[in-house]
Amino acid sequence: MTDTRLTIERVISANQIPSLDTLPAGALTSAGLLARIDERSMAMTNTTLTPVHDTGPGNRPNRWRGPLIALAAAAALILLIGVTTFNVLRGDENPVTTEPPPTTIAPATTVAPATTAAPTTVARTPLEILNGYIDSRNRHDADEMASFFADSATISGDLASSPSGYAPAMDLERVTGWHFTLGTCREAPGGVEQQITLQCPFTWENDWSKALELGPIASARTAFTFTIVDGQIERLDMVLDIGEFYTPVPGTNLSDVMDPFVEWLDRTHPDDKWTLYDENQCFDGGACAPRLTPEAIDLWERYSAEFVEFVGSQPGE
Repeated sequence: MTDTRLTIERVISANQIPSLDTLPAGALTSAGLLARIDERSMAMTNTTLTPVHDTGPGNRPNRWRGPLIALAAAAALILLIGVTTFNVLRGDENPVTTEPPPTTIAPATTVAPATTAAPTTVARTPLEILNGYIDSRNRHDADEMASFFADSATISGDLASSPSGYAPAMDLERVTGWHFTLGTCREAPGGVEQQITLQCPFTWENDWSKALELGPIASARTAFTFTIVDGQIERLDMVLDIGEFYTPVPGTNLSDVMDPFVEWLDRTHPDDKWTLYDENQCFDGGACAPRLTPEAIDLWERYSAEFVEFVGSQPGE
């Protein structure tokens, strides 16, 4: 950068600009020179040049023309060098060169593999299990019902023999309006460690019993017996007593709820009776197990609604 400055100073020193006070009489200034050039260009016609000044001995070009041309060349050089070095000359004589800071690479960090914490299982009390089971059954949610059972659980006396079989059973209870209410549970004797057995009486009703105005139905032997191991139902026994029930109508039994529907079905849809009932699973007293096929569920829903409407249309006693 110092060499560049020295070059500029030498060019300026070799081409000193003469003072206008020292010019001899009749010498042209820069402005006059430019005016004279302009006059010549305007006086040119075709290829013939017309003299515009006297070239006699008294008006010959003087000795200052050479320095003026040199001055113009020096000015142009100075301008060129000045443009390229402007940013340098406007700063300090020895500008500080800023270099980018060195790149620092942080040492690699070893991250320990993430560990998945084992899910926290909140133990449910036996009462929470039983209430959860009844609540999901009254909502006819077969999947939630099954979640209360162990994988190896067994079921007896119910419409399903295993938790996985609850889906079609809940379809039947849904279309016929079944609802259960638990009574006070008591612990059965003879329990072993890590196991508890609870006997819970219950009342039940459905759309038919409501239409017949029989109210919630109960019996001394109608109950659920739950065997719970490690927070899950290991076994469920259901007893739906077909004997005499304790209802607002003394002496009412299961036949007082089921028989009116069967009699109405025999009169109105006799050809569909064995689509709804399984003739190979009938019990003492004539009651037969319901079928749970998709075709049967559709008929149960249709005929249950028709029966309720029929009962409601009968004149009261």
